[in-house]
Formats: sequence, C-alpha cells, structure tokens
Amino acid sequence: MRRVLYPPEGMEREAEAELNETRITQPALFVVEYAMAKQLGRWGIRPDAISGTAWRVRGGVSVRVMRIEDALRLVSKRERLMQEARGGMEAG
Repeated sequence: MRRVLYPPEGMEREAEAELNETRITQPALFVVEYAMAKQLGRWGIRPDAISGTAWRVRGGVSVRVMRIEDALRLVSKRERLMQEARGGMEAG
C-alpha cells in the first residue's frame, strides 16, 4: 500500500493506474482514513461521531469493532471480490 500511496520516483503513473482499481482504491482509502483518525486523536481532537468500516467513535470514546489486521483483511478481500465480480469499478 505504501508503494502505491507514495510511489518511488518514476513510478507515479503505475501507482496512479493501480489506484484506479477497486481492489486497491478502497483499501487505500481505509488506510488513509484510519491513519487520519488516529492522528486526530493524538492531537486531542475528539469528534462526536465517526463511522467507518472498522471503527466507531462516539462521544470521544473509541469503540473497537475488530482488530485493524482483521479489518484490513476484510476490506481487501471484499474489494478483490468486487473487482472480479463486476470487472472492477473506476475510482472517481
């Protein structure tokens, strides 16, 4: 995922093409949103409510629904299946 989000110099076009594939797009969004939520928490920013694939935050208290490793596996599997079943979806 890091290679796609932060491609080495000269690999930007390949990374962009991969990000247009459902199997990569949705896990990438999940990773970025998760990291953003964690960083906001470190800064002391506590939203009233956030809802997502694996986390729910309400009243500033984080309630973990599943382990991050399991959430990543689930998101990745779901998107691979979507990619195969529908011939993928274009991001956008």
